[in-house]
Amino acid sequence: MPPDLACPERTKSTAARRSPCRSATEEPVTQTRLLFDAHADNRKSHGSNGGLLFRNADNPNEFLAVFTFDSVAHAREFTQDPSLREAMSKAGVIDRPDVYFPEQVEQVPV
Repeated sequence: MPPDLACPERTKSTAARRSPCRSATEEPVTQTRLLFDAHADNRKSHGSNGGLLFRNADNPNEFLAVFTFDSVAHAREFTQDPSLREAMSKAGVIDRPDVYFPEQVEQVPV
């Protein structure tokens, strides 16, 4: 992830973009979720369409967040927003998140 922070993206089109962010917190993810919710307006102002939050089944303090954005450029801008670093600090993030900006190539059947 860039030196700042983040967890981005996907669009609803066939060429959907998803950016997973894996990190760990001092608090269980259920408590961290409240701070994700508090930062929702900022994500939305950067073009986020929402996302998913996963908890590691073997470690409840490790999570994966996948947010969707209307463009890669907006997702990257979000990762550079200083308020993100502050929100993650308040959420108890204790390591530097891994952030990716993948583009969906295709959807495969079961």
